[in-house]
Amino acid sequence: MKNMKIRSQFLLIVLPLILCSYVILIISTNLVFYQDIIVKQQKEVRDETNIVASQIEKAFTNMASCCKVISRDLNYDENKLLVTKQPKSPLEEYQRDQAIRSVLYSNVIFFDEVETLAFIDQNRKLHVSDTRLEENWSQEACDALLSPLYKIGNVDVWVEAGRREYLTADQDSVVITLSKNIMDMASGSQMGQVFANISETSLRKYYKELENPKSSWYIITDLNGTIISSSDESKLLTHVEDPNIMEIISGMPRQGDVQREFWMDGQKVMATGVYMKTLKYALINITSLRAVKEPVDHLFYTFIAICAVTILAAVILIFFFSGRITRPLSRLVEEIRKVEDGNFKVELSRTGSDEIEKLSTEFNYMMSCIDQLFETVKAKERQKEKLRFSLLQSQIRPHFFYNTLDLVYALISMDRAEDARCAVKALADFYRIALSSGKELITIEREASNVENYLLLQHMRRSDVFTYEIEIDPAISAYLIPKLTLQPLVENAIYHGLRCQDKPGLLRVTGALSEGGIVLKVIDTGIGMSRKQAKSVLLDPQERGSHFGLRNVDERIKLYFGEQYGISINSGEGEGTEVSVRIGIREETENE
Repeated sequence: MKNMKIRSQFLLIVLPLILCSYVILIISTNLVFYQDIIVKQQKEVRDETNIVASQIEKAFTNMASCCKVISRDLNYDENKLLVTKQPKSPLEEYQRDQAIRSVLYSNVIFFDEVETLAFIDQNRKLHVSDTRLEENWSQEACDALLSPLYKIGNVDVWVEAGRREYLTADQDSVVITLSKNIMDMASGSQMGQVFANISETSLRKYYKELENPKSSWYIITDLNGTIISSSDESKLLTHVEDPNIMEIISGMPRQGDVQREFWMDGQKVMATGVYMKTLKYALINITSLRAVKEPVDHLFYTFIAICAVTILAAVILIFFFSGRITRPLSRLVEEIRKVEDGNFKVELSRTGSDEIEKLSTEFNYMMSCIDQLFETVKAKERQKEKLRFSLLQSQIRPHFFYNTLDLVYALISMDRAEDARCAVKALADFYRIALSSGKELITIEREASNVENYLLLQHMRRSDVFTYEIEIDPAISAYLIPKLTLQPLVENAIYHGLRCQDKPGLLRVTGALSEGGIVLKVIDTGIGMSRKQAKSVLLDPQERGSHFGLRNVDERIKLYFGEQYGISINSGEGEGTEVSVRIGIREETENE
């Protein structure tokens, strides 16, 4: 090296350092970013498919619930008399038809998933919620629908999905029908049969917005591989041709959720399948791996290209500006090495020669893209959590609604009209606040009012179990809180604390300012729980039992206010339970 020129010596010393730095950076980038992002996107597709499947399963479950509600409505004394009694005059027949049609109309409106309803009475007369269902109706059609229901009792029977000319609002659409015998609850005899319809286009809406025709699409099939739902209408009721997809479908009853990679139509794809038990259907998501990896590959190749250009520029600059380049390059290597330690917020200073400034700009842009990509993944994760919370919220409404309707019915039967009016008003106020025009945050005043309505209804049903008090400081009434925060806590206190003891208890709800935040408490004098149980309710990720609502409330609070806020539980066996909710101070704005 003594005989070499200074430029050559500088090149031999500096160039290997630059090369090593970039090689290490490329390798670390691939290990840290590439696989991690691919795995996260694969998990995201699996979670998205599971959410879509759960929404479709919920639609099928609500169809079954609709048939049960119709059975209950037709067994009410007045309706039951009209349905089972043979009409003796045109007026009585008209009254009978109107009563049945009213039941069908009200349930179609209440259950959004159900598109149309039909009822065949003991005289084989057809009653419908939509007059289009009467088109092409015949004795043969009636026999075809009723034959599977003979001698099976009060059991749900799903009619095979397909197109038909009768009992459908659109003869060109694939329709899925749930049929059920309506039984006289007193005698056990048949009163008639009800049929609930949902079309393939209604199932499609659950996944249509998530599809990309070039990279990701969904299909719903039965276990024989017949396509029940697809955005490509030409594939409806055809058989799945790809053997890999058929292998996934055939193995679902044993394996449950499946995710595999294989080649299809000249490209490698990832197929994610979720088994839907209600109708034994399979929801299949097919995603092109090229589309999944393309953003990461593009960023990776861009990074390699930038590195190559930078090295070439460095070699040229060494020959011409060796003295001026040495110090900036050393600083550049030091900054790049910080990335190896996991610091992705590195921003190179734009000093030195023009080429170094350009290198710094390109590197900063690359790191900004990586950071934005991570933020996008995090945003999607947060959106998934919100969707899961909304799903939990929707799941608790029907159960509470039906129980309250039973309460109102009982009050009316006991001639307690004033109590019935009070219960109906409380129920209406509860759902008005719970829905809140789609808002996720409401004032503490409205949340307290919501809990008061809920406690009023529960106390009407269980006055021998508990009494209650609500003490909310007016100073916090205007601050915001996620809606349905207190209701799950109150419900847990009643069902798992107060109801489980032999004596009446007291339930108190309080709220006040505390050390820069707001603390609301739900206190009961129930049976309590051990310190270990109280700790595991919020910390054990496997806890999916009766306290699942508490964990969701805790996660929602952290989502909206930060990790320092949430729920704490203080309890002891036989000492009652105190659940504290700590939230930040947040005032309502025009956007909330």
